[in-house]
Amino acid sequence: MDQDILDLEQERDHYKNECEELEKEIKRLNNVYYRFLSKDGKAFPDEE
Repeated sequence: MDQDILDLEQERDHYKNECEELEKEIKRLNNVYYRFLSKDGKAFPDEE
């Protein structure tokens, strides 16, 4: 029983860390996107 709890806690921590990494990547991509928008005012290069 204790091992089951430890396994679940370890799995939870793994996914928590993975979520934190994904959140960092989303923030990074948002920063890149908004820097691009502010540079030329267009969302996409082919937009007129």
